[in-house]
Amino acid sequence: MFFFITISAQENFSFRKNIVNTNYYYATAKNFTENGVQVSYFRRSEVEENIHIEYGANIYFSGNKNPLIYIKHDSIYQTKTTGINFDFGIKMVKSKRIKNFHLEWTSELLFGAISFDRGNMPKTEYENPYEQENTIKADLGLESLSTFNFGQGLRIFKNKIGAEIKINYLPIYWTEKKHLPEKMNMLRFSLGMVYKF
Repeated sequence: MFFFITISAQENFSFRKNIVNTNYYYATAKNFTENGVQVSYFRRSEVEENIHIEYGANIYFSGNKNPLIYIKHDSIYQTKTTGINFDFGIKMVKSKRIKNFHLEWTSELLFGAISFDRGNMPKTEYENPYEQENTIKADLGLESLSTFNFGQGLRIFKNKIGAEIKINYLPIYWTEKKHLPEKMNMLRFSLGMVYKF
């Protein structure tokens, strides 16, 4: 399960094309607990009156390093998450004005990664036919779990600033079941700040 904190903003009710936010978040799943800071940027595109699409990305930073059991080449490895994660994708947003407030209902579909230390795990090598002889390679010693991220949220704006509450579901086991010994799916709850410009 994930619990997040977010906050939002807007000067008047005219359409604004950019939205940024920084959140405090708390996340938990089976044998997994994490809290930290989320930073986001999304670009907005109006579809019709009161409906628009947002596309962009989120980055998550946490001091928590959770133990993780990972299966690779039929071997089992004990490792830890790094606390640096990201996702990107789109949001469908429906809006409505009520007196001096602007309400937005968001539905989002994202795809991202949860990074972890490779440790003594063998590195996955990819051949690049265009690689030059003197190419410099950077090895950060990381691997990642890829996952979809489905979310629903509600924003309430007053001028450029408002508040958002959101819940997300990350079915990690869908995409990583051959690498995980047991189901690991996450639920995320968010409450926080956003700014539109």
